Amino acid sequence: MSTLVINCSPRANGNSDCITKYVRCDIDCEVIYLRDFEYSSCVGCDRCIKSGECVINDDANELMRRVKLADKVVFIAPVHFFGFGGHTKSFIDRAQALWNTRSGTRDKRIYLIAVGGQNFDDNFEPMVRTLRCFSMALGGKYCGGLFFKNVDKRGEIDTRENEEKVREFIKNTVNI
Repeated sequence: MSTLVINCSPRANGNSDCITKYVRCDIDCEVIYLRDFEYSSCVGCDRCIKSGECVINDDANELMRRVKLADKVVFIAPVHFFGFGGHTKSFIDRAQALWNTRSGTRDKRIYLIAVGGQNFDDNFEPMVRTLRCFSMALGGKYCGGLFFKNVDKRGEIDTRENEEKVREFIKNTVNI
């Protein structure tokens, strides 16, 4: 089974990159850093309704192709105002083309590892809801997440305890 890891952080060498490093210890995977790709937001033209293909010709099409090929997708993301950052949300919104042709198999598994500076109990809930919809568009299912709240400064996630949490999560969910 193939696993695709999508690092959603716009910042290199931050907490999401550290988490990505931990994930790579335990699974054979392809890693994509969204910050390395250029794509625009969905423009709501509805030309994808019949074809299931977005007419905007940019990097999002290749990224979506890779997502469709993977059996499991792990999003690693910082929280921006209770949700995904703009560049990530634009990518997710481009799945509208897939929504129009989604299958009912729900065999693709989607996971989230997120980190945020706030200490609210519902800090990650909007991200989870977004991935539930994204998963349906792919004919998949959101299967769970690991969340680190009250972690904001660059490198703050980098502790032995957090590494163990990430690796345990991967071992018990993604790697089965």
